Amino acid sequence: MRRIWPLFNRLVTITALSAGIIACGGGGDNNSTTSLASTSLTVNSHHADSGVATLEVDFTTNYADAQPQLVIEHPTQQQPLVSEPLELNCDEDCSATWRGLIDASGEMRVRVDYRDEQQSVFNILREVPLELGECLRNHTFYLHHVQPELQQNCISCHGLGSQGVFDPRWEWSQFSRLIHDYGEWLYEFPSQNSSHTLLGEVHRHPLEALPEDQPGYYALMHLVQRQQQGFDCHNS
Repeated sequence: MRRIWPLFNRLVTITALSAGIIACGGGGDNNSTTSLASTSLTVNSHHADSGVATLEVDFTTNYADAQPQLVIEHPTQQQPLVSEPLELNCDEDCSATWRGLIDASGEMRVRVDYRDEQQSVFNILREVPLELGECLRNHTFYLHHVQPELQQNCISCHGLGSQGVFDPRWEWSQFSRLIHDYGEWLYEFPSQNSSHTLLGEVHRHPLEALPEDQPGYYALMHLVQRQQQGFDCHNS
């Protein structure tokens, strides 16, 4: 059973099999079309009333060297909201998962470009409607989506004036300065128990406090990116 994150309250699932595949090169070969039957794209959209939704994208294929590239775009925007490679994990079949938060409402196009065993390029495309509540400015997004996750996962080590560079009870004015000083390190460091070099010093987080498959990781990552890009509800 797929876990539904408690942050979001509605679920829509769309799955595309071979009938939903569009050939972009080499697709006229009947043998290539037949061999695509085990390639699929599933998109789960978790809607929220408080100005943000999450997309969970699952891509599976029988091509170990598919080199999948995820593109998420809004029809009214020239630049894609997301454009990044997917990392395949292969056993009997190969699969890749992406999770992230989306601010924009409307019909999102979710596309994965990939290659078959002859290195011909194909893509698989789905359209997902997103209806969001009122846009949240960064300080409100912090209060709704980020601070509760930090208080749940980080307070035992970072609260009460103990170790680390922040306290989960901080106001937005304090936390926004932390984003300015540390940036991506804020979500990369606690997401894995590995060493990081910061300001010439090697640091290791004592435990995996914000795993990459949990809502806290994506909420914090999204907030950092919003703040760094100067996100504002009037110009988003």
